[in-house]
Amino acid sequence: KGYYFSFFDFLKKMPETNFGKFVIFVSLISFSLNISLPFFSVYLLQDLGFNYKVFTFITLSSSIAMILFFPLWGRFSDRYGNEKMLTITSFLIPISPVLWTLSKSPFYLIFPQIFLGIFLGGFALASNNFIYDSVKKDHRGLCVAYYSILTGIGVFVGSLIGGLIINYINFFNKFYFVFILSAIL
Repeated sequence: KGYYFSFFDFLKKMPETNFGKFVIFVSLISFSLNISLPFFSVYLLQDLGFNYKVFTFITLSSSIAMILFFPLWGRFSDRYGNEKMLTITSFLIPISPVLWTLSKSPFYLIFPQIFLGIFLGGFALASNNFIYDSVKKDHRGLCVAYYSILTGIGVFVGSLIGGLIINYINFFNKFYFVFILSAIL
């Protein structure tokens, strides 16, 4: 009982605490990225008309890159810290949606996905490590739950906005619009 604090208490104190500011930051990154990320698959299948083999190869390349680079990110984190890793990766992740707009070649689109996998993996690792570094053990369960709720809301709202844009934008390539908007945000 002595370690409990409500979700609303957490929300009130968020702007004042290091962890609260971190949760706001990651939630906004989740929101911004998910304006475009769910629609990259739709872009590949519907707009570009790729078959499922090409689609799978392109989308799987980011996961493979993420897995391969985790050990390097781990060593980077040990040497330079999670804050530096968050800074670097959060500036580089938005480049990927912009790169999606530069070519429709399936061979080219593998590279922005690899780029995304490398830096999104670093961001995810640094985010998880940051939680364990910045939250007392007694509060960790609650803080992870509240973090998950708020980043989940970011994912949901970002995807919802991206979906609305995809459905209602007709004056420009709607996919390019959400990719660029996501990168800007």
